[in-house]
Amino acid sequence: MSVYAFTGAAGTGKTKRLVEKLEGRLQEAALPAEQRVVALTRMHGSRFRMIERLAESTARRIVDCMTLDRFAWELVSRWRSRLRDLGYAAPTEFE
Repeated sequence: MSVYAFTGAAGTGKTKRLVEKLEGRLQEAALPAEQRVVALTRMHGSRFRMIERLAESTARRIVDCMTLDRFAWELVSRWRSRLRDLGYAAPTEFE
């Protein structure tokens, strides 16, 4: 697993660098069928712009774009369902 972070103010080319890096990595080695790429951002507006840019790239079918909040929610939901499957009660916010 590789992690890349692109930071900067609006309009500095973060999404452009992301797409270039992703396409370069995919040219070096394709992802196995069971793997995907997750692109995280802080705000929905930037997520929509990222989706538009990635839709034009060769990586459009293997990328999930989401906000950090949504990613955290998906992790929590996955662990809660795993706990239920194992017969444990998920802790409440008061525990």
